[in-house]
Amino acid sequence: MVQRLLHKVDHRPFALPERKWGMKQTWNDLLFVHWPVDIKQLQAIVPEQLELDVWEGAAWISAASFRVSNLRLRYIPRLPFLHTFRELNIRTYVRYKGIAGVYFFSLDASSIAAVQGARLAGLPYMHANIILNKTLQSECYFKSERIDRQSQSHSAIFEAAYLPDNQIFYAKAGTLTYWLTERYRMYYMKNQVMAIDLHHLPWPLQQVQPSIQQNSALTQLAPQIAFTDPPIHTYTQKLDVLVWPMITI
Repeated sequence: MVQRLLHKVDHRPFALPERKWGMKQTWNDLLFVHWPVDIKQLQAIVPEQLELDVWEGAAWISAASFRVSNLRLRYIPRLPFLHTFRELNIRTYVRYKGIAGVYFFSLDASSIAAVQGARLAGLPYMHANIILNKTLQSECYFKSERIDRQSQSHSAIFEAAYLPDNQIFYAKAGTLTYWLTERYRMYYMKNQVMAIDLHHLPWPLQQVQPSIQQNSALTQLAPQIAFTDPPIHTYTQKLDVLVWPMITI
């Protein structure tokens, strides 16, 4: 799998890192939901060191719900209780020193061990109860919610049901879907700008119309932002990913 990924790079907007990759994993049954939002409202919650990336005058916030599998570090076999878990990411689109990437507002995971490991690197991971079920007919049900163990209160809930169609397509360069999905760098703040590089093949996408039943994961994050315009959605059944160690840039 690794060599196949490393030999396919012509779709990337910038070159692979020269240093060695540090982790590989697979993303499964991934639902992307993308909302256009007001630039000024979004800029207020993005670190000032990062330039907000926009598409035709609109900024975007996205939610990604999926299951991680086959996670392992380089040279180390996959670890029990850590190689698979469910995850929910809330992100937006930014640039730093001319390189486009994503900035994560929150990353929720069902594995306490994965959350603790990510926090050591300064990533804003939170532990959440997350369900991802899939029927034989490929219909998925996803629900993520953080639970305060003392008060038993629930927060940051995202709940959706989705059934993709059977036709796979690849976003064309210059389209909005390509702009939203083909991103290969993750930025975050740890006293300064940090970056994590990613690599994978072009996204194999399928059309989907999810039923989103709860979405306080977004409204709680950014109560000043109005999510009034209709979102766009895609589904990906499986994507193998390489991850490089974080760097200061």
